[in-house]
Amino acid sequence: MKSAVATNQMEDDLETLRKQMVEAAKEHGMQHPLVLYYSREVDRVHTELQTTRYTSKCG
Repeated sequence: MKSAVATNQMEDDLETLRKQMVEAAKEHGMQHPLVLYYSREVDRVHTELQTTRYTSKCG
């Protein structure tokens, strides 16, 4: 089980990635490879965070 500190770090990472994705989209457009990279990373971190929360509650 991950600690609350690790969960908070994942939340911070997720927010950072979201901001980077939005800025990249403003600068390069929605279909730019960098935007798509950030989008995949947001999805990955979000899934990891949700899995961590689920397993800590069901654990």
